[in-house]
Amino acid sequence: MPLKSKLGNIALIFAVICLFSAFIFLYIKITSRYILKISVDQVGSKIAINDKYFSDNSFENRLPKGNYTIVVTKEGFLDFKRDVYLNKNTDVKVILLEKIDSQSITSASVDGLRPYSFSKTSVVNENTLGIDTFTGNLIMLRNTGFDVIYKGKVNKFSYRNPFTVIVDSMKKNVLILKNILTNEVKEIPYNNSELINALSITPDLKNIILISDYNVKTNKSTLYSLDLNTTTVNKIGETKATDLQFIDNNMIAMFISADYLDRGTLQITDRSLGKIYYTDNCNKFLVSPTGEFILLQLSNKIKIIDTTDYVPVSYNSEAKDIAVWEGRGNAVIVFRNSPSGVQFAQIQIGNSEEPIFNVIPSLTNEKVIQIYGVSGGYLYFQNSKGENLVAKLY
Repeated sequence: MPLKSKLGNIALIFAVICLFSAFIFLYIKITSRYILKISVDQVGSKIAINDKYFSDNSFENRLPKGNYTIVVTKEGFLDFKRDVYLNKNTDVKVILLEKIDSQSITSASVDGLRPYSFSKTSVVNENTLGIDTFTGNLIMLRNTGFDVIYKGKVNKFSYRNPFTVIVDSMKKNVLILKNILTNEVKEIPYNNSELINALSITPDLKNIILISDYNVKTNKSTLYSLDLNTTTVNKIGETKATDLQFIDNNMIAMFISADYLDRGTLQITDRSLGKIYYTDNCNKFLVSPTGEFILLQLSNKIKIIDTTDYVPVSYNSEAKDIAVWEGRGNAVIVFRNSPSGVQFAQIQIGNSEEPIFNVIPSLTNEKVIQIYGVSGGYLYFQNSKGENLVAKLY
């Protein structure tokens, strides 16, 4: 073969190789891009990615694989910041928290005694519900008294507005589902309902997750999922947890009872119990209304955990404080018993300033033993005498 033809063939082969390589490079570049979708619950918000402004209210685009920092801002609201490693299509839902002056509540006045005592309470959407230990009824607290939500012998309940699921010890093999807005009541078949240790309604209001059927030999219970539409029950797995609260539709905060040192364990896991994402010690935990934060309490220490990266935020107390979420979950009310009386402070999430504790004038000789909840500007609590009090927060 003439030299000229050989050179021509080599050049052709080289060109084909270059073209093929370019095609592979382009294919990899295209297939290494993923959809990043951001939606914000507040109109008028600004979305920036890696310090570059992109859009208002929502964002959706295909971006190269890699690390991105999302910042969402709006006047009057706390800045939202999240780091995302984009290696798959990702949907980020942003709930902006309204700014509250951390010292806007500086006083409280006791509004009198109330004839109830709670064994369990739940605060959602400014409503405080609890089981009245005198009657067994499920009641909703008001600043002037209370409303009976359900009459019966309530053993356990879960509340996610507008639904509450009730275990009534007088009704075997059923769960009671009540809409507190319409007063509609529905009985859901469930065998051995008396063996339920804890239950929680999922945020999408489609399922109830239950801890039930405790086994003495294994020291474990079984986690079940009950579909509210079909009423079918599916076994998820076994757990040592005795209580649970949802962070979102997939992530669950599960509590393992305190040991002889009065120290319990919090585990954050996915709904299938397939992976544990975070573990910490506490006596008590409260997931914020938005699911973005968890309040942990262990003997003489309180800390607030961000559920996006599980690191402490805002406030880390070494005092013997009692704390509850206030409002939408962007502030915490912390109470402290002192020689001068009951003190309290309002702490805004994201505010690194040391809180100022204020004495409640009418509680100078009192001690707060249990906080039932803070809703509608009122504090519901029990003092050291076992009396139930209501205080207006100013």
